[in-house]
Amino acid sequence: MNAMTPIRTPLIEAKLPQDRTLWIKNEGAQPSGSFKIRGPSHFLSMNDIPSGSVTTASTGNHAIGLSMAARAHGIKAIIMVPESTPAKKLEAIRRAGGEVRLINGDYEMALACATTFAEESGAQLVPSYDHPDIIAGNRAVFSEIQQEIDTTGYTVFAPIGGGGLFSGAITAFETGGNSVIGVELSPYERVQRIVWDGAGDLPPMSPPPPSTEGVAIRTLGKLPAKIMRNADLASFTSVSVADLRNTCGWLWHEHKIRAELGGCTAVAAALRDTPAGHSSIAILSGSNIDPALHAQIVSAWDAHQN
Repeated sequence: MNAMTPIRTPLIEAKLPQDRTLWIKNEGAQPSGSFKIRGPSHFLSMNDIPSGSVTTASTGNHAIGLSMAARAHGIKAIIMVPESTPAKKLEAIRRAGGEVRLINGDYEMALACATTFAEESGAQLVPSYDHPDIIAGNRAVFSEIQQEIDTTGYTVFAPIGGGGLFSGAITAFETGGNSVIGVELSPYERVQRIVWDGAGDLPPMSPPPPSTEGVAIRTLGKLPAKIMRNADLASFTSVSVADLRNTCGWLWHEHKIRAELGGCTAVAAALRDTPAGHSSIAILSGSNIDPALHAQIVSAWDAHQN
């Protein structure tokens, strides 16, 4: 195992009021700072890349993960990212060996550019979430949890960006008496709209609040949408940016875990919704947050507690 490949991440037990237990899977501890190294690493291990190059669209974390995985496999990564992508993530992409191309628009515009580039250049498009090999790589998050604790009957909270991580949760917990709750960021709720109403993507919106870009997108992958549609064990909820900020502060104060706001999505819902006397699992999906923003959030949390 080297610094460009996925690791087994910590599973942290948090005791909560009302005799509740929350198990937090800290994917922010990955070399890439998020779970997004898992899918690309699995994809590249399963597919030949004759062109010697890959491309993708990303708001940051998938780009970092793919750049690391590509470097580990000795191939080139060309990444299309929205201009609004945080500087910390752009630096991490370049440090991992990715070639950054800034796109004037949101994630959906970057994806269109990556698709066109792949068609014209021959580079292999590696989706952020809409591919069975990406979902299989993400499933390892939950397989590790199942190997470490008895999860029978636990509620599992997973964030929904494009749907790849949540799909991994659904496939991992098809048996075992679990309910799996997908957590969206308000006002970017789109599962009902896309999966069951057939209304298509959300309309263009203003740039998302800083550090929420991974969950503040307007679309879902076609394969994740199909998996969600056929999953009897799945339900959905949403959290606000205020919930994310509060959870970010709590994670640092109680556990000294640094988390990006989008990475707090599932933990925020679990803290709020785990019933008295019950246990749940939540995925902390990423830690790539600007240090100054994190310090400001923690300071505000401390002031509110006092």
